[in-house]
Amino acid sequence: PADVLEAALPLISTPQRHLLSDPGFRVIEDHGEILAAGGWTAETPGTNQLTSSRCHVRHVACHPDAAGKGLGRRLLEALKTDAASRGFTEMDCFSTLNAVPFYQKLGFDVLETKRVELGPDKVPFDAVWMRAPLEP
Repeated sequence: PADVLEAALPLISTPQRHLLSDPGFRVIEDHGEILAAGGWTAETPGTNQLTSSRCHVRHVACHPDAAGKGLGRRLLEALKTDAASRGFTEMDCFSTLNAVPFYQKLGFDVLETKRVELGPDKVPFDAVWMRAPLEP
């Protein structure tokens, strides 16, 4: 529904500041302008739970003017390589419905659609839980 999207969009499109300094966070820039950004963490989003073998995609996005130029693919491949080099064997993500084909092209399989609660107001939002194997 439109009211859920209106409440959820600012929550899923605004980076969490603490992730920006995380070692798994990367940017692609051109002449100082950020064109794509995203990262991974060992922490399951919203839980503070850590696993030794599975990491999680966090806030992957491209500037609208850079969309469709392969930057998202390049960024996610770099994230997967980095996580694998640190010993992780799987990468999970909670995808928006429209980003599922993007992640599938990069080796992610759909596990299930989950209702997640976003932000302090616990806005209910359907996300697609996906997983990809990582190659060492």
